[in-house]
Amino acid sequence: MIEVETLVVGAGTGGLTAFSRLNKKGHSVLLCDGGPLGTTCARVGCMPSKALVEMSLGQKRKAHSPEFVMSEVRRLRNYYSSSIVERTRNHSNFIPEYVKFLGPNLAMTESGQRIAFQNAVIGVGSSPLVPKTFQGKANVYTSDTIFDLETLTESVDVIGCGPVGLELAQAFSRLGVKTRIFCNENSLNFLGDKDLDRIYLELLMKDLTFHFGDGAEHLPEGNKFKFGNEIYNYETCLLAVGRESNLDSLDLQKISQRTQFNEEDGLKMDGCAVYVVGDASGLNPLVHEAMSQGRRVADLILDRKDPTALESVDFQLIFSDPQVASLKLKSFEGQLEEKLISLEDQGRLTLAGENYGAIKLFFEPENKVIRKAIFVSSQAEHFAHFMHPMIRDEKKMSDLDRATFYHPTIYEAFH
Repeated sequence: MIEVETLVVGAGTGGLTAFSRLNKKGHSVLLCDGGPLGTTCARVGCMPSKALVEMSLGQKRKAHSPEFVMSEVRRLRNYYSSSIVERTRNHSNFIPEYVKFLGPNLAMTESGQRIAFQNAVIGVGSSPLVPKTFQGKANVYTSDTIFDLETLTESVDVIGCGPVGLELAQAFSRLGVKTRIFCNENSLNFLGDKDLDRIYLELLMKDLTFHFGDGAEHLPEGNKFKFGNEIYNYETCLLAVGRESNLDSLDLQKISQRTQFNEEDGLKMDGCAVYVVGDASGLNPLVHEAMSQGRRVADLILDRKDPTALESVDFQLIFSDPQVASLKLKSFEGQLEEKLISLEDQGRLTLAGENYGAIKLFFEPENKVIRKAIFVSSQAEHFAHFMHPMIRDEKKMSDLDRATFYHPTIYEAFH
């Protein structure tokens, strides 16, 4: 029997953050993970997808063979994930096994080793959704497997219009792969704003062929699927229809019959000292959110008087071209006025040949406090990181008017 103060299940971003914070404070902590190490972001998410996006930009897409593109994506993926894997494996308090719970304070590894704990942090991540009719079919990939392709294929059909689907579909298209993307009708509402949805879709259609309709269904024979009333043959099919939590593998019902998550209490499970962090919770599956959750959970376990606060701003970013960024103060509910800013005549963007897209700012009618912003621009990630502290700190439109921006920079768009 192993006895620890805290058991961390899952070596993803949230779990590793909590584990590291607890370990540095001399807390008795054990980390268990029987799956692939390296975090979802570095291994199959953010980093390999952005590597592919970067390979598709400008002259890079003309300079290399299809085989080199995919080998370079894997090289970069391995570069970023290998150091995480090494640090995790070499830690003396790490067991490379899956865990199931036997009760509120007891767990067991695959090999039968029992672990008694006072607190548990669960960061087991999520897995891509694969609709039943697509399961086991040849040449069907998800974001977890697509980067293992040895070379770019002649064509790819992408099912799903979320961030992953849009980023990868556009990257493949720009790398010379014949690409179609299939979206449900409600996917037309990309950003929740009709003005910017229209602008964004028009710009994406320069690279992509969109098909809108009902959900896709794989046919029993051959590489074929039905979408709407049409049947499509595919060479390579990429499913990007969302992810589902891996919590079901842990026998959580042996801890508590209630598994609702209270985000303000560090995602603590009702009725017991077991916390859920990262995308395992299904809440805001983003790296910066997982890190904040991991820090907060560790602080709560350590009984710190001023625990780390969770993220107050909902921050989303899509690395398509144009990029899309949206920010909103999570706690605000109410009516907002809006200001639309076209980027067609913005000086610095015009010099770069990137004067397309728009910005929309949302603010309270009376006091003009900025509560929300959406950016459609090649520079959306930079606009958004400037705007984030303004929304977080509840700045007003007048504060934006008084800000000093060097000339010529993209930030002059706010004046």
